Amino acid sequence: MKLSTRAVFIVSSKRIEAIYTHLGTHLSDEIILWLKTFNGTASNEYANRLLRVMLVSVTGYGDALNSKNTIHINEFIELYCVIASHKYNFRVANNYILALKKFILFMKKNEAFSGQPLNELESTLERTITEDIFQNYRAQSLPSHQLERFNFDIKLPSSTDGKIYPGLPTHLETIRPHLNHDIYDLISLFLYSCNLPHQQVLSINLARYIIPLKSIFNERNLSELTETLSYIIAHTTTYTKSLQVFNLLLFTYSNLFKYLVDSNYFQGNIISAITPILKKKDEAQYALCKSKVLPSSFLSQATKKQGSDDEFNDILSSTCPPDIAQRVKEHVNSFKIVKHHREPIGAFLKHISSISSKWYQQPNLIQGELSTFRGDLLNRLQRNTAYMKFQHVKNCISVLIKHGLLPNSIDLPNNLRRDTNTEKIRDDNPIISKTNIYEEDLLEHVIDSKSFLEQIEKEIKNNIQALLSYAKNIVYESYKKFCDAPSLIAISNYGKETQSNTQSARAKNNSFSQHNALRLENTVAYFTQNYHKLIQGTKGNETNEVILQEDALQYLGLTIITASAMQIIITEELGINPYSLYTMKAFATSYGVEFMQVDDDGSVRVRTIKPRARYARTRKAIGDLTPIAKVKAQDIDASICLKMAMEMTENARNVALDHNLWLCMTIRGISKCKADDFQRGFKQIRNHVTSESNIDVINDATLKKVRVSKGILIYLQSHGDALRTATYFGNTVKTTLNRYIPKYLTELIYRVKIRSFQRILLFMAIANNASPFESAHLSESKFKAQLASAFSNPEMGGELFNSLTVKPSNDEREQSVYFCVSEKNLKLAIVYAKEGEDEHLKKLCSDVINMVSTSNTPLKIMLRNAHKSIEQESS
Repeated sequence: MKLSTRAVFIVSSKRIEAIYTHLGTHLSDEIILWLKTFNGTASNEYANRLLRVMLVSVTGYGDALNSKNTIHINEFIELYCVIASHKYNFRVANNYILALKKFILFMKKNEAFSGQPLNELESTLERTITEDIFQNYRAQSLPSHQLERFNFDIKLPSSTDGKIYPGLPTHLETIRPHLNHDIYDLISLFLYSCNLPHQQVLSINLARYIIPLKSIFNERNLSELTETLSYIIAHTTTYTKSLQVFNLLLFTYSNLFKYLVDSNYFQGNIISAITPILKKKDEAQYALCKSKVLPSSFLSQATKKQGSDDEFNDILSSTCPPDIAQRVKEHVNSFKIVKHHREPIGAFLKHISSISSKWYQQPNLIQGELSTFRGDLLNRLQRNTAYMKFQHVKNCISVLIKHGLLPNSIDLPNNLRRDTNTEKIRDDNPIISKTNIYEEDLLEHVIDSKSFLEQIEKEIKNNIQALLSYAKNIVYESYKKFCDAPSLIAISNYGKETQSNTQSARAKNNSFSQHNALRLENTVAYFTQNYHKLIQGTKGNETNEVILQEDALQYLGLTIITASAMQIIITEELGINPYSLYTMKAFATSYGVEFMQVDDDGSVRVRTIKPRARYARTRKAIGDLTPIAKVKAQDIDASICLKMAMEMTENARNVALDHNLWLCMTIRGISKCKADDFQRGFKQIRNHVTSESNIDVINDATLKKVRVSKGILIYLQSHGDALRTATYFGNTVKTTLNRYIPKYLTELIYRVKIRSFQRILLFMAIANNASPFESAHLSESKFKAQLASAFSNPEMGGELFNSLTVKPSNDEREQSVYFCVSEKNLKLAIVYAKEGEDEHLKKLCSDVINMVSTSNTPLKIMLRNAHKSIEQESS
C-alpha cells in the first residue's frame, strides 16, 4: 500500500503547546509530562523528531503508551520501523527510530515498566538499524489495518511560520463555550496550523457564525450543512473587503472540512456536497452572492461585529450618566487620532464601574483606581506606552473636573516618569556584529577602550561593506541587462513565425516555445511592444501563449531583488527609514509631500514620509553628471541607484498611472510591492553574502540593522559626534542618543578622549625641560613620534598641531562670496550653472542653488518659481 508523501512539520516554540494539547487528547498526563521532560533535556533535533513520531502514531498507539505494556510498546516500535523504512530514506528513518527508542529508554530508566518482562523490549532498543536491516524492513508488506493506525496526513504548521494572528486567542474563547471538547480541539489545532491570513479570516468568521454552525459541529448534523454554509458565504460578502479576501475564506473553509474528514470527525461524502459552495468565485458570482436574500431566522443568529465607535458608546452608556458620557465623547472626538484616546478611557471606565456603579460620586475611589489602573498598564505594556495611555485617561478626568462633572477634591496621581533607559533594552542585537552593544555585562570585560571601539568599528565596516559590494554587483548587472533589451529585440523573430504542418514543427516555430532558441528575445520583444498587458495580466496574443518567466524580467524593468539591492545602498548612504523607503514616490503626490528631483549637478533630492511620526524629511544624495551607463559597479551610490530606479520604472509608472518608485516586474506582471516582498529580496541577498563570505552574523541582518549599524559606525568614526549621527538618522540629538547609542559606548569614547588629553598634559608638563625626551625616558625619535601622535588626534589639538607645524602662506586668504537672493538672480544662476563657460563661476552658481534648495521654505519656494519660470520661457 502506498504511503502519503506529505510531511509532518513541527512548529516553533510559540506553538509547541498546541501540539502537546493535541497529544494530550490521546495520552495520559504522566506520558505528556515524560515527553516534556525528555524534550527539555534532549537536543532540538531529537525533540522535534520525537514529536513527529508521536503525532503520526498517537491515534493508533496512544493506549499502548498509556498502559505502559512492554509487549504492545515493542510491537509499536517494530511496526514503526517498518513504516518509517517505507516512507523515508535510510538516514531519515534511522533518525526517527533512534528518537523513539531514546524516549522509550528514558521511560525505562524512570521505572515505567517495573514488574514487566523486558527481554524483548531491551533487545529491540539495543538493536542498531543497519542498511541491511533497513532493506529487510522495507521488504516487509504493510497490512492495511496496521497502516491505518498511523496518520502521516496530519496537518501542522511549518516551523518557518512563527506568526500568530493576535486576535486568534480571543476568537477561540468566543467559540469555545458553544462547541464540545473534541471538535473544539480539532478546530483550534487546525487554526494554529494555518498561516496568519488564513487564521485571521477563518477565526473571525467562525466567531461571527458560531451559533448557526454549532449544531453542525457538535451533533454532526449534516442535513443543514449545505444550506447554512451557503447562507454564511452570502452574508460574508457584506463585510469582506475584496473578492480576494472572500476567496481566501472559501479556500480556508474547504481546508477545514477536509481536515475534519481526515481526522475521521466527518464522513468523506460531505466534501462533494460542499465543494460547489466553497468553489472559488469570480466577480459575477461574488455579486450574485451579495444579492442573495437571507432568511430572518439566520440573520438573527449571526453575530454582528460592532464597530469601535459603537462599542465605545455602549461603554459610556453603561458606565456613566448622560452628562459625563456626552462630555467624554466630545473630549475624545476632539483629537485627530480618536482611537488612541478611546481605547484607554473605555478600559478605565469599564474597570472603575465594575467596582462601583456610582464611581463618579466617590473622589477617593477615582483617585485609588487611577493608581491601580496605572500599575496594571505598567505590568502589561512597555513603560512609554503605559505613560501615554495613562496620560490620556488623566487628561479626560481633568476635563471632567474642570467642567464640574466630577468632584474638585480629586487628587490626581502623577503619571509614570519617563525612563529612557528602558527604551534601549532590545531583544536582539540591533547592529550587524558579533558584539551585542546592549549586552548588560559587556562593559565589565572592556579593558582597553580604544582597541574595543576599533574592533567594533572594523567589524561593522567590514560586514556592511560585504553587503554593499554584492548589492552593487546586483544593481550593475541588472541595469546592464535592462540596457541590453534593444539588442535582444533586434535579433528576435517575434512576428515572423512560419506556418508548419506537424505539431512538433509548429512547437519549434512558435516564437515563445521552450524549443525556440530565441524564446527569451521574443518574449522581451513581445512585452516591450505590449507593455500594457503587464498591467492587465494578459498572458498571450491571439495565436500563442506568452509566459513571462524569470529570465526576461530584468530586461523589462526593475525586479524585486534589484530593488532590494538598491535599498541597501540608499539606506547605508542616506539613512532613510526602511518603511519610508519602501513607500517612496517618484513624483509629488496630490498633497505635494513626497517627491524625487534630480538637480543640475547630478545630485538627487528625495523627500519621504515617516507615517508614524507624521513627518516629511528631505535628503540629498550627492551625485555628478557621469552617464549612468558608464558608471562602474564599485562606484554605484545612492544617487545612481535612484536615477536607475527612475529610468527602469518609467514605463511601468506610465502604464500603471502610479507615482510609486518601486513598481517591480514579477512573473505576474507589474506589481506595487509591499514591505514583505522587499524583505524577502533582502534575505536572498544576505543569504548569498553569508555563504560567500562565511560571516555568520550577516545571516541575521535586516535593512533596519544596516541603517542602525551605519549610524553607530558614524558615531564611532566621528569620535562621538552626536549631531552628525543624528543628521544621518534624521532625528534630534536627544532621540538619537536615547534610541540608538548605548550610554556605555558614549562613556568609552569619552574615556579615550580623556586619556588623549591626559597624554597632551603630560607632554606639556615636561615641555620646558632642557631635554624633555630624557625626562620621559624615551629616545628623541620615539619622543617626537609620540608627540606628533598625541597632537594629531583630530579630537585633541589636530588643527592646532597643524598650524604650529605648517607655516601659512602669505597668499592664502579667505575669500567670501556674497549672493543676493532673488527670483531673478536665481534664474540667472540656474541658467549659468547649465550653460556658462567659466568653470569656477559655474561651480559657485551650483553651490548657491544647492544651499537654497536645502534652506528654509520661503527660499525653496523662490527657487521653485525660478525653475518654473525658466521652463515656461523655454517652452
